[in-house]
Amino acid sequence: SDLTKVEITRYLISEWGCDPKFAEKTWNDFMQSFDITYIRGEIDIDDLLSIVQNVPTKKKTLVNLLHLQIAKRYNLWFLTGEEKLADKYEEYYRKIITYKELRQRFS
Repeated sequence: SDLTKVEITRYLISEWGCDPKFAEKTWNDFMQSFDITYIRGEIDIDDLLSIVQNVPTKKKTLVNLLHLQIAKRYNLWFLTGEEKLADKYEEYYRKIITYKELRQRFS
């Protein structure tokens, strides 16, 4: 999604010191190399507010919730490194899988 593009661009520039043009080229090369479908994610602030009002949420989890909301809108699986996210937010959306679970399914 466009949210992932923002995260990757921020990482390349802020953490790796890349030039913005290089970051854009890297993103475009990545998208073309793997023939990735790009989703323009729209965030529903009221829905997000409802989640954080009902489930205690850490600041770092908020970005994952933005991705989770996009996955829910398009009925996609949400892949996360946050082990407890699936249990904590299962009332909101059930199609959540961790990296560990994904590796187990393919091994």
